[in-house]
Amino acid sequence: MLAFDDRGEFLKGVYAGAIAGMVRYSFREILQVLGVTQFDTNSTSLGVLMNQAPPGLGATVLGFIATLIIGAFWGVVISFVFTIVLSHEQYLLKGTLLGIGIWLFEFGFAAEAFGYPPEMLNGGLAEVTSILVGLAIYGAATAFLLKRFEVIRPSRP
Repeated sequence: MLAFDDRGEFLKGVYAGAIAGMVRYSFREILQVLGVTQFDTNSTSLGVLMNQAPPGLGATVLGFIATLIIGAFWGVVISFVFTIVLSHEQYLLKGTLLGIGIWLFEFGFAAEAFGYPPEMLNGGLAEVTSILVGLAIYGAATAFLLKRFEVIRPSRP
C-alpha cells in the first residue's frame, strides 16, 4: 500500500517548504527595497494572523516566522502531491505550476479570509505580478529541494 510519510516525506516537506519560504521572502524583500513593490512578504504573511501588520522589529520577526510556517505547510502539501499524485518528470515545471496554484488560492479564493489589504490586491501590475512570481519561485524551489531530499524520485519501491 502506498502511504505518505513512509520515507519521511512529511518532515522533508516541512524543511523544503520553510527553506523555499525564505527564498520567496528574500525575493519579495529585495523588490520592496528596490521600490518595485509597496508591500513585502510580512504584509501577506501577517495578513493571515492580523488585519494589518504593525511597524517595527517585532512585526518583522513575526512575519518572518509566519512565512516559515506557511511555507512549511505548503511544503507538506507539495510533498504529498509529488508523493501520491505527480510523477518526477518535469518536477521544476510542476512545482512552479503548484506555486501558481497557491497564488490562485491565496489571492483569488481566500484573499478576503486572509485579510489582505485591498490596496495590496489593487496595487497595480507590479504588486500582483511580484506576488505571483514569488510564489512560482517558491513552488520551483520547493520541488528542487524535495528532489534533493529524495522525496521526488523516479519510482517508489
